[in-house]
Amino acid sequence: MNLRSLFLVISLLCAPVSARAHVSEQGFVLLLPTGAYTAAGTVTVFATVVLMALVPAVGMRRVFGAVRLPVPGLDAARRLCLFLSFLLLVFMVSEGWTGSRDPLKNALPLGFWTVIWIGVVSVQGAVFDIWRWINPLAWPAQQVARISGGGVLRLPERGAGFAGCALFLLFGAFLLADPAPADPARLAAVVAGYCALTLGAVALFGRRWMVRGEVFTVLMRVYRGVTPLAARRAGLWGWRAARGRRPTLAIAVFIALLLGTGSFDGLNETFLWLGVLGVNPLGFRLAGGGVKMREAFRVFSPSLLPIALAYHIAHYLTSFLVDIQYVRALIQSAIGAGHSHVTTGLFNTLSTVRIIWL
Repeated sequence: MNLRSLFLVISLLCAPVSARAHVSEQGFVLLLPTGAYTAAGTVTVFATVVLMALVPAVGMRRVFGAVRLPVPGLDAARRLCLFLSFLLLVFMVSEGWTGSRDPLKNALPLGFWTVIWIGVVSVQGAVFDIWRWINPLAWPAQQVARISGGGVLRLPERGAGFAGCALFLLFGAFLLADPAPADPARLAAVVAGYCALTLGAVALFGRRWMVRGEVFTVLMRVYRGVTPLAARRAGLWGWRAARGRRPTLAIAVFIALLLGTGSFDGLNETFLWLGVLGVNPLGFRLAGGGVKMREAFRVFSPSLLPIALAYHIAHYLTSFLVDIQYVRALIQSAIGAGHSHVTTGLFNTLSTVRIIWL
C-alpha cells in the first residue's frame, strides 16, 4: 500500500465530530482590493524579467549604485536612543506581568507585536535601518561583553549562524502555534527568558553573538540588505544586496525560513503535502547545469527578501491599522491626554474602494 492509499484509509476511518475554533487575536478579513495586489505582482514580475533580459550588467550596477549622504556623526545620539530603548523594554516586560490582562490595553503585546514585529520590521526593510538606533538589547549586551572581557569561549564560525536559524524557528513556532502569544504574562515570560538567554550567550561568546545568533538582530540585518537608506548611503531598494557579498549558507537558510514562516500558512502549501500528492517541487535543473545547488541557493536567496517583506506588510496591514490605534490610546492615557476612540470604520472606506476597483 502506497502512502496515498494509506492516507485515504486513515481519513475514512476518522469519524467526523463537531469542533469549535477561533482565529485568535490577529484574524482580520482582507478588505483591501485584491486586484491591486494581483496587478502589482504581475507588473513586478514582468518588469523584472524585462530588465534582466535587456539591461546589461554594467547598467544594472549603475542603477543599484548608492550615494553617500552628508550626515554628521550621531554616535552620541544613537547611544542615547539604544539606552532609552532598553529602559522601554524593561518597562514593557514589567507591564506584561503587572499591567492589564487585556492585550489591547497592555504595553507589552502592543509594543512587541504591533510596533516592533509589524511596524519596525516593515520600516527596516522599506525605509531605513532603524534597528541600528532602537535595538533594545544592544546597550545591555555591550555592558555584559565589557564585564566578561569579550567572552570566555570562541564562537564557531559555521555553527553560530545556524543557531540563529534554530532560534528563529522557535520564535516562528511561538508566533504561529502558541494558543495565546499576545497574553501579557505569557509574552513577558518569553521575552524575559529570551533576553536572559541572549545576554548569557554574549557573556560566553562576546558581542559577536548579537550579529550571529540574536534572532532579531540577524533578521534586521537581513532586511537591511533591501532597505534604500543604510550606513549613511542611499540608493534603490536592494542596492546593498546587489552590491554586497554573497550571503553565507546559514543566512541563506535564515532567509528561506523567513519566507516560509510567513507565507506557508497551511499544510496544503508545504513540501510534505506536495510529496503526498507525488509532486516534486525541486524537480528541476538550473539553467546551464553547472551550478551546484548549495552555491545557487546562496546566490539567489536575497531575491526572496522583497517577497518576504511585501508579504509581511500585506499580511499584517489590516491588523496594524486597528492595533496602532490602541497604541495611540495607551500613550494618550499614559500622558493624560484624554480618551482616544478606536474605530474600524476605516474598513468601510476600504470596502468602498474595493467595490469601485472591481
